[in-house]
This record gives sequence, structure tokens and C-alpha cells, in this order.
Amino acid sequence: MAQQKALQKKKVSYREPVKYTGKTQQAQAFEYIKVKKQTMYSLKLLTTLFSSTQRRYKRMRNQLRLARIENIKAATFNNHIVPERVDQQFKPFFSDAQLTALYKTAMNSLETFDLDAEQQTEAIIYGMESLVKAMKRYHKNAGHQSTISMLT
Repeated sequence: MAQQKALQKKKVSYREPVKYTGKTQQAQAFEYIKVKKQTMYSLKLLTTLFSSTQRRYKRMRNQLRLARIENIKAATFNNHIVPERVDQQFKPFFSDAQLTALYKTAMNSLETFDLDAEQQTEAIIYGMESLVKAMKRYHKNAGHQSTISMLT
């Protein structure tokens, strides 16, 4: 019993350590709040950093996509079917498709003749020059009237 009373006295005399631990708990609580605030600030900063980085990346990606589209629109290729000499000379007057069609038609017509490549090219150039001159006359003389007079 004496031991129980001694233990009860020890249990009852808890005020001094409580006061001391109370101060420690207050300091711990303030430290916890400070860490919590720093964590929240860091998370906000990290979120802002990620969102601005993503916006910048999206903007750059969009600019690259637009640049690719502009490059595609401005792409030009040499006509591999038509010789370069013919292509350069008649490019202002005909589209690539028209030049290709005219060249293929002329080549099919010239297959029956025994001509080398240079003679074929000269014949095609002469024929296309004649075609351009006829088109010039057609457009100068109000179109349809000159064609009818040429046929009669």
C-alpha cells in the first residue's frame, strides 16, 4: 500500500513535466505549421513552374507545327519527267501537270520517228513555242474569233 501511495503521488505530481512539455508542444506546433506553410508554398511554386513550362512547351510545339505546315505549303519539287531545259523555258506558261501531259503526248507522237534525245527535245521545244505563240494570238485577239479564222 505504501508503494501504491508513492506511485499515486508520482502520478499526481505531473504538473512540472506537463508545463515543460507544453512549451515543447507549442514550439513543435509552430514548427509544424511553419513546415506546412513552406510545403504549401513549395507546392504552389512547383505547380506554377509546371504549368508555365507546359504552356511554353505547347506554344513552342504549336509554332513548330505551324512552321512545318508553312514548309509543306511552300514545297516545290523539280519535274522529273520533263527535261530541265523544257521545264525552265515553259514554266511561266504551263503548270507542272500541263507540262508533264504535253511532254508525254509529244514523246508518244515522236516515238514513231527515228530521232535521238537531243532532236526529240528540239522538236518538243519548237512545238511548245508554237503552242505559246498560238495562245498569245488567241488571248490578244479576244479569244474565240482568232481560233475560228485560223480553222477556215
